[in-house]
Amino acid sequence: MPGIDIQDLDRNAVRLLVPDLPTHKDLSPFLDEIDTNRIYTNFGPLHTRLESELAAFLGVKHALCLSSGTSALELAVQNLHLPKGSQILIPSLNFPSAAIACIRNGHDPVFSDVDLTTGSLRTDIARQALQKNSKISAVLVSVLLGCSTECSDWEKFQADTGCRVVIDAAGAIGHIKPPNSISTIYSLHATKPLSAGEGGVLATNDAAAAKELRALSNFGYTQQGLEHVGTNSKLSEYHSAVGLAALQAWPKAKAKRLSLFSEYTEKLNAIGLPAFARVMNQTGVTSTFSLVFHDVVGERAVEDLAHAGVETRRWYCPHLHRHPAFQGFSTTGPLKNSEWLSQRLLGLPFHTSLTSADIDQVCAAIKTLQR
Repeated sequence: MPGIDIQDLDRNAVRLLVPDLPTHKDLSPFLDEIDTNRIYTNFGPLHTRLESELAAFLGVKHALCLSSGTSALELAVQNLHLPKGSQILIPSLNFPSAAIACIRNGHDPVFSDVDLTTGSLRTDIARQALQKNSKISAVLVSVLLGCSTECSDWEKFQADTGCRVVIDAAGAIGHIKPPNSISTIYSLHATKPLSAGEGGVLATNDAAAAKELRALSNFGYTQQGLEHVGTNSKLSEYHSAVGLAALQAWPKAKAKRLSLFSEYTEKLNAIGLPAFARVMNQTGVTSTFSLVFHDVVGERAVEDLAHAGVETRRWYCPHLHRHPAFQGFSTTGPLKNSEWLSQRLLGLPFHTSLTSADIDQVCAAIKTLQR
């Protein structure tokens, strides 16, 4: 999803994404602990504390902290124990990490279309896919732009079909609660609402799965030796420190995002938004604010907005199955909704550094597109 080169933007332009990470002052107590402990990785005390606090925050028994959301996805797929070459259903309107997690585990992604309203894969779409292709063994559900998904529906789907499910809620921490029986992934990347700078969380209520996943994140080692072929995806103590400080600041960050979301939608509606687009998000507790235009949004629009001092991005354009790396894999049929949405989705600036004046500037620039 390449956007306009940031060097081409005016230095005073409203940025698309600006990380909101703890300051040196916020981090200082945790860094002092690291200096005292002299433990820097390998499940250190800050890492252990972050896992405990995130488990309570998410309402699950286990919240494994890993080096990235992508590594969490890869381990979640590995933990399904599918035969090599299995087919995994994923939405084509998606970030590439989902398909990469399947392929790197030796499986084949099968690209599905999505719901036109939410942009996400629904259970009825997945059921239809299973009726057409009985070889599908699992579904990797991606929550588009951190919006929403009916987790209880996916639990019922898994129970009814026996088809394993993993939920990729990368940008939806604090918004999507993990279901009881499905592993759920979150990203702690710098651009996410709750961030460790870089990292990922794998939330589960399955103690046996958590034990194996922890071993997999440490090359596969257990007390008995190397029992699995794993990887090195442990989260360092320094990243854990950032995560702990970010958790302390979460109530304030959440309130700020909700306030910005409300102001954004109010001002966009004031310029007549419903006549030409709709807001994709359902809450401000996400990492992005996106519009779906009624008409195709081209690169010219992105350039015009950049010239007006507003950085934007055409999310998921093109959708996954149109990328050269994935064109050799199968689809469930025509991907009409994915194609339609990928040509009309536009990400607007959304971060806690936004001011009311910034939002006014964005809205004024958006309005000029309709002239």
